[in-house]
Amino acid sequence: MKIIIHKFWKELSLVSLFFLLFVMVGCQENTEGSSDFEGDSMSGNYLSARFARHIGEYDKASEYFANAIAKDPNNNELLREAYELMLMAGNVKKSIELAKKQKTLGGNVSSLSLILIQIDEMQKGEYQKIIDELTPFYKKSQKERNEFNSVIAPMMIVWSYAGQEKYAEGRNLLKKIKEENNIPFITYQEVLINDLSGDSSETKKSFDELLEDRRPYRIINKAISFYKRIGQEKTASEILEKFLKENPSFKSDIQNFSPEQESKNHHKYILNSAAEVFFEIADLLYNRGQFDDALLYLRMANYFDPESEYIKILLANTLEKEHMQEEALEIFSSIKKESIFYRKSRISIALLKNEKGDLVAAKKDLLFLAEKWSKDYESLLRLGDILMAHKNYEEASEVYTKAIDRMGEPSRSSWPVFYTRGICFERLSNWEKAEKDFFKALEIVPNQPDVLNYLGYNWLIRDKNIIQAEEMLQLAVMTRPDDAYILDSYGWALFKMKRYEDSLSFLEKATLLMPYDPTTNDHLGDIYWQLGRYNEAKFQWKRALIFNPEPKDEEMIRSKLEKGLIPVALVTSEEKNGKTENIILRTTEN
Repeated sequence: MKIIIHKFWKELSLVSLFFLLFVMVGCQENTEGSSDFEGDSMSGNYLSARFARHIGEYDKASEYFANAIAKDPNNNELLREAYELMLMAGNVKKSIELAKKQKTLGGNVSSLSLILIQIDEMQKGEYQKIIDELTPFYKKSQKERNEFNSVIAPMMIVWSYAGQEKYAEGRNLLKKIKEENNIPFITYQEVLINDLSGDSSETKKSFDELLEDRRPYRIINKAISFYKRIGQEKTASEILEKFLKENPSFKSDIQNFSPEQESKNHHKYILNSAAEVFFEIADLLYNRGQFDDALLYLRMANYFDPESEYIKILLANTLEKEHMQEEALEIFSSIKKESIFYRKSRISIALLKNEKGDLVAAKKDLLFLAEKWSKDYESLLRLGDILMAHKNYEEASEVYTKAIDRMGEPSRSSWPVFYTRGICFERLSNWEKAEKDFFKALEIVPNQPDVLNYLGYNWLIRDKNIIQAEEMLQLAVMTRPDDAYILDSYGWALFKMKRYEDSLSFLEKATLLMPYDPTTNDHLGDIYWQLGRYNEAKFQWKRALIFNPEPKDEEMIRSKLEKGLIPVALVTSEEKNGKTENIILRTTEN
């Protein structure tokens, strides 16, 4: 089943911008003596900047904005857009400069402008200034709660207190922030300030709370360093052992494990801890798919702590999402060989090479990593994914098998490899092996909706286990009621069982959610036909043809448009068991 991403509105926006530029050029050519719309005018640079931003070329956009500001240096709105673009492009110092300029002009000052100014002040160690300027915003959070008033402003105050070694004030404020916001990362901020103040007892208490759940490597590394420092080597070892059990892919990198070195530079510790605040917000935004906003916070986090590898990794991943591959490659390439993230960064580089069309280089890099790290199955998994995307199912299945052999005893996180290898076997017409892998994936994670959908739908198209398939797909729908593929499969199961009225609502919803998919449109046409709605059926079949169905499906759809949908009897697994049932084929062949 193929996803077609509809880009109508994005393309319309691009056309609109092109039209505006065209009109401007026309005005330039036909208005004698007028320079309002010249290419090097404020207006020309502004529109060029907006267009560059629209297509994700932040470097060019920031250049155009700089040119526009040179033409109109006191334009408040222009400054606001410019410092945001400068920040996204990674020019934090220029962004701070423009934010300060906007503040001097008066008028509305955005939260981002205030953050940039506070970042500059914290970098300079102007702690009291930050406290004085941000306290009013934090007090406003009781009535006007937002990201800046409720989290960023008070956290900057906390670390400004810590910068002045006023730990009691900082810890009291942090406690209040935690009570007001219930944000998980606040507990790690407690760890950082308690550790800085030298309070091992409170640091341990915060770590005990924090480590009740799974945590990322940077927190685990900090915890191991802390427990070793206070002489609890056994606890440190247990924490590492638990982490590796929960994150088996890190086992290949354990030789590069290096306990975090405590910074002896007080100001640097403050900056690094403040960077954590921005990193955590960026991580949250990234996981929500808000990559533009995540990029802003990551630039600020990186400005505070340019050496942090986990900030670099998330920054590179975000740049990749923003189609800024060259800078992403540069950052991934900067990760040192001694780093625990080195192997993972090389995997990311290989994936980027594949995205740029160099499959040979990507394959070579991933095979090299798999050979160099004998326990590394992650490189093999990514290679399998690449080969599968290129429809090289046979080689992909072989690579997945090697990865499975290295993984050892399957864990909860290993269900996808059995699922994807099963898909490879299905595409290679080896259904027996495919079915075995799907069952294995369901054994690892029972009722996993993707597996239930793929297995159930394939039973349906093979006219096998129809009733069991319907039950599985119903369970998948209950788990994911808005998944178009699952809704389509379940609707098709009801169709197979001749429950046409019941099927209709699921297929209509699937088509509404995924209007450009040929299969969903084809299925909806079939159900309309069975309900006697022949004109609507033909309309859906014609739509299905527009969206590039597979050749064999296209042939069937054209036949249905010519002759309609003809019921035929099939010998099914149910019939073999003495249960005769007419099956409506998606074909009109007699």
